[in-house]
Amino acid sequence: MSNNPNDNNDGRVAIVTGSAKGIGKAIALEFAKAGYYVMINDLEQEEDLKYTAEEISKLSGDYNNNTNVAYFIGDVSEEQCSMSLIDETMKRFGRLDVLVNNAAIAEKAAPKKKITITNETGSVANNPQFKQISPFFTLEEYEIADVNLKGMYLCTREAVKKTAIPNDNEASKKRENGIYSIINVSSSYESIPKSEADAYTLSMSGVNPFTSSREEIRTLTKTAALQLAEKGIRVNAILPGLVATEINKNLFENEKKRKEKENQIPFHRIGTPEEIAKIALFLASDDAKYITGSLIYADGGLSLPHSNYFLESEIEKD
Repeated sequence: MSNNPNDNNDGRVAIVTGSAKGIGKAIALEFAKAGYYVMINDLEQEEDLKYTAEEISKLSGDYNNNTNVAYFIGDVSEEQCSMSLIDETMKRFGRLDVLVNNAAIAEKAAPKKKITITNETGSVANNPQFKQISPFFTLEEYEIADVNLKGMYLCTREAVKKTAIPNDNEASKKRENGIYSIINVSSSYESIPKSEADAYTLSMSGVNPFTSSREEIRTLTKTAALQLAEKGIRVNAILPGLVATEINKNLFENEKKRKEKENQIPFHRIGTPEEIAKIALFLASDDAKYITGSLIYADGGLSLPHSNYFLESEIEKD
């Protein structure tokens, strides 16, 4: 990357979906530090979005006018919402240079009533959370994967409509600047050994809808990169491993479980949102203008194909 993160970024505009908290928030802050105008978005988290917007404003000393940041509340997996997000960004800032597709859901909201099911022995069990009644992939689980992939697709489609440059000589010059970039945030977890067994444990169906959707994002990234290359739009993906975000709060508060997870990571530590954010900033920069269709793993080595790793670790302990 450039020595000065603000080089050539003044006036550029980035959208970061799912940016009220966690990795998305860290990415939005990193882009703001680098001189970008930022549109942040999340689903029904207005207070968190306001707080993030205030943090971004303070970075540039703009405490009152919010000229360098705006926020948009809504579910980007809904077509009208994704269209409005892009339109509002263009109205507010007049251009769009970078789209970071980070928004995702990990599970459907649990119903208020308990679900009563009968287990294999015929006895009745009460389950207070939303769980599989069937051992197969149900419609409810599919909707999780559908929402995650659809939001990314719709935002990409609408952004391309607004930023695609025509096929002429002037466009060729602009392509050399590499200013149009789409960055998808996926996950490294479908690449981890034994992930299928872990998915079975998590979803009780043999399929983990969250990680399944993240796998599909990788395919979308490569397909979009190939289709959009001639328009001068680069498409890449970041695949984080275990990152210290609020969604993993329970893990961090349990020292034993945290240590167990850290021991499974070759680097023996959990990543930070800021580390992921710096990768996103690099992929959006001119330093990455010859990179497209790439999947950048940021997981401390967790996805490396080392089948004997855990066995060797146990032997060393003995």
